[in-house]
Amino acid sequence: MNRVLKTPRGLKHCYNYFKALDSNNSNITLFCHGLYGSKHEFDDIASDERLLNLTNIYALDHVNHPEFAFDNQAEYIIDFLDNISSTDTKATLVGHSMGGRACMRTALLYPERIKAVMALDAPATSFTDIPGYMDQTYALVKYFKDFDLSKFPKLDSIEEHMKEKFKFDDVSLQRIMRNFRYTDEEESKITWRVNPQYLHDNVEAITYFDHIGTFEGPAKMLIGGISNRWKLEHFIDSFPNIKEEDIIPIPNTSHWIHTDDPEAFITNLTDLLKRAE
Repeated sequence: MNRVLKTPRGLKHCYNYFKALDSNNSNITLFCHGLYGSKHEFDDIASDERLLNLTNIYALDHVNHPEFAFDNQAEYIIDFLDNISSTDTKATLVGHSMGGRACMRTALLYPERIKAVMALDAPATSFTDIPGYMDQTYALVKYFKDFDLSKFPKLDSIEEHMKEKFKFDDVSLQRIMRNFRYTDEEESKITWRVNPQYLHDNVEAITYFDHIGTFEGPAKMLIGGISNRWKLEHFIDSFPNIKEEDIIPIPNTSHWIHTDDPEAFITNLTDLLKRAE
């Protein structure tokens, strides 16, 4: 399942691959995680037979986030697609938060390569337009920048800290803990799969969203029902054919829709994949 791809452009892609149940199925769906996420947060969902009946699934570790602006993240996604398929193959892109914005930007810049797109609690607009949003973002990245792994002797102690600090439910906590690991067999050193200092220093790269380009293919935008802060106006400039019914609040979910209600996510993605055929 875990694979590494190095491309002629010198880029390195770490990803998980979930093969379609029909060996003749050539459809491609790419999952992109959000800030502080990883490819592993989609493991359970990507294994669901309802999805694998329709498509091959690739869950990509976006190793450059947020080193580049979204235009460059789009190039990163296209570079990956170019090297797992022919250059005329179209893919469905699915992304959470920052990954959703990267997927939408890819669809706008390379519409000829994208079959459909779904974003999870991610607007096609600049975060600076959202009152109070950047204050929350800066507070979170600063907390993780100052997070001292050396104070935690075991992964269990980090898990307890995260649960107490953020009041995570068990499913959310499990997904987040996949980003921590032991680096040796003696379990004497813990590392994180992302670079919190780098994210802190470059967080503004994920705040801006350019409206140049449009995507007219099938699109769905799932919104966390608890916050329910994104509206049709946050998407219509870039997705002129999107309708109100394509902006779907998922009841009783927060920002982590695919964690809070994986069933709703799978159902909506299955519908999108069928629409894209």
